[in-house]
Amino acid sequence: MKADETAPKAYRNYIDQFGRVVNNVPLTIGWSRDSRDSALVPSGIGSVRGYEPSSLGPKDAESDDAIGGSKLLIGNIELTFPLPKTGYDLHIAAVNSDRILRESTLAKAAQDKLKQEFLKRDQELQAIAKDLKTKSNKLDKNAATMSDLERKKAQLELTQLDADFQRKQREFSEDLNQRRNEELAAVLERANKAIKQIAEAKNYDLIVQEAVYVNPRIDITDEVLKALAKSNGSF
Repeated sequence: MKADETAPKAYRNYIDQFGRVVNNVPLTIGWSRDSRDSALVPSGIGSVRGYEPSSLGPKDAESDDAIGGSKLLIGNIELTFPLPKTGYDLHIAAVNSDRILRESTLAKAAQDKLKQEFLKRDQELQAIAKDLKTKSNKLDKNAATMSDLERKKAQLELTQLDADFQRKQREFSEDLNQRRNEELAAVLERANKAIKQIAEAKNYDLIVQEAVYVNPRIDITDEVLKALAKSNGSF
């Protein structure tokens, strides 16, 4: 009999190997030639459970110490079965946050939004870079035939243009990174709401987003992606 695939692996392995219930009838037989040298004393976890060690069998009348006997016969009947839904049986799932930020409809929409938002500034930087390259090539080509005054003027103009380009490029990168972080944080916030709804609907005890290894059996990233796409991020 197979266990439910959603059950923990340890529980499923037990069911697959032993079944849901195991009957066990252990029998212990012992004997000794001389009880004075090697007494056989029952009770304890290894023989008769529920009794303190050496609490059964013959005892000394004065000291009440167990003296054991030369023969021993113990019989037990056990019924063994696993208990799902106990403290050792957590319902756990995992979500790959990187995939959420790459593949979700919300993340793709955020990327398109940022592209449009910074398109004009990106084009301006490309135009400055092109102008800078053109003037640099022109100076290299005509430097030998230019007067000192013309050459110094061209070099100064080139230096100022390069400094302006470096400043605008730095500001562009800083602004883009800030806006990207804001948009990705919004995506994760909505994803977390979707994860919480899934957890409540399916009675998960724990859902992790960062792990060294995740068994594909407990990976619910695809389910979260579908939930985000279906709701269009409105949680």
